[in-house]
Amino acid sequence: LKQAPPLTADALYALEKHVCECNDVEACIGGFMIFCLLASARFADAARAETVHLDMSGHISLLETSSMKFKTAHTAGKEARNVALPMLALGNGLYEKDSWAWTWIRARKRQKMDHFKFLMPAWNEETSQWLNRPMTSGEGVYFLRELLCNSGMSEAQAASYSTHTLKATALSWAATSGAMSIDERRIMGHHFDSRLAMPLIYSRDALAEIQTKLWRILDSIRKGYFDPDATRAARIAAQTLQDAEHVVGTPPKGRIQTLFLKTKILVKPKLATCVSTG
Repeated sequence: LKQAPPLTADALYALEKHVCECNDVEACIGGFMIFCLLASARFADAARAETVHLDMSGHISLLETSSMKFKTAHTAGKEARNVALPMLALGNGLYEKDSWAWTWIRARKRQKMDHFKFLMPAWNEETSQWLNRPMTSGEGVYFLRELLCNSGMSEAQAASYSTHTLKATALSWAATSGAMSIDERRIMGHHFDSRLAMPLIYSRDALAEIQTKLWRILDSIRKGYFDPDATRAARIAAQTLQDAEHVVGTPPKGRIQTLFLKTKILVKPKLATCVSTG
């Protein structure tokens, strides 16, 4: 079974930009997709969640919701059956010219989506109406690929992504950046074992700590210090370049200098030219 790949940083940037510029229906669906990505939430769990709340403090905007129905409820034991699973997502992504979170919240309000008992209702394209049931993962795949194409991605490339992509993306970036431990990534992805289950289900603070680290990862991408889509060799080169310069100093002309200069070119973050440094 081949899993869907994580979204690239450029694709998330383009998706956020599109959500800030599109019509309300696309903004409602696209904003939900970005929420799932930054919350590392399963699509179905988030779709059945309660109304989302946006909290602001200084340069941080934080979206919070919770769900009584989630896949790993059985893992947490009988005590968790009547406990809501918290979901937190940063409202600050990679696109800095406008806020995808504010756009999403405003579009939801105009579409009167808070009247539903779940976060993401299904959309009927034939009648142009929201349906009184949560959007399914299968429907989510269709709309995700459509949104990616509307954001500038080719149909062939968009076809490789699914709703699993949303949960996998930030988790992949956390792993490749080395900024989080395995336990922290398990908490981030809402993977609970018997040891961690109940304390973490009750605690939004644990997820807030994770979001703090995720903000730093996103900020490093925005500023061009970290490219999550670089090859493993390029990431190692970027992380060890300062040490290499210290050891090598000014390399002599010839093959060593050529390889050294090529390494510098390879590790240059590709997002540095398309993302504002703020």
